[in-house]
Amino acid sequence: GINAEYGDVSSISMGTNGMGCCERMAACQLVITNTVLGLCGLLMIVYGIIIMMKLTSGFAATILGLGGFMVLLASFGAWSARTSAKRRIYVYNVLLLLALIAQLTLAIWYLSLIHI
Repeated sequence: GINAEYGDVSSISMGTNGMGCCERMAACQLVITNTVLGLCGLLMIVYGIIIMMKLTSGFAATILGLGGFMVLLASFGAWSARTSAKRRIYVYNVLLLLALIAQLTLAIWYLSLIHI
């Protein structure tokens, strides 16, 4: 048969850690999303530094901290996407939800500062 002539190729994973086609597509989408998330985190850090140079406030420090958290979260998510560890993905989802809540809180805080 074919396997006898060319060897058994069923154990070759091609560096995908045993992921199927849909899992590889989802992992690719997760890496792209986390790249965008990381860039947004870096922009938040830059914005926080700019605000911090003009005036030192808790708002600027919070933006800096949240930007740093977003960069770490994006790194964790990209690392989790390259492996097939389900627990890491669950932890990533919980941290992503906490980041969303923190950003919404920060947006409300900002709106209260400009007195809309």
